[in-house]
Amino acid sequence: MGMIVIYRQIAYINNKSLGFDKENLIMVPIEGICKNYEVFKQELSREAGIKQITSASNSPPLSR
Repeated sequence: MGMIVIYRQIAYINNKSLGFDKENLIMVPIEGICKNYEVFKQELSREAGIKQITSASNSPPLSR
């Protein structure tokens, strides 16, 4: 019974929408930029092709 529950949970996670299009995602490590993140974000937002900018403490789950 436990294996069935685990299998269904893994199947659910693998088929769940991530909430973003991973083909149009760019990740930039910001270790050196962290203290000036707002300035960095403002500069990026001036670029025409950029729709959204955010920061995260971990990388998003990209693999399926």
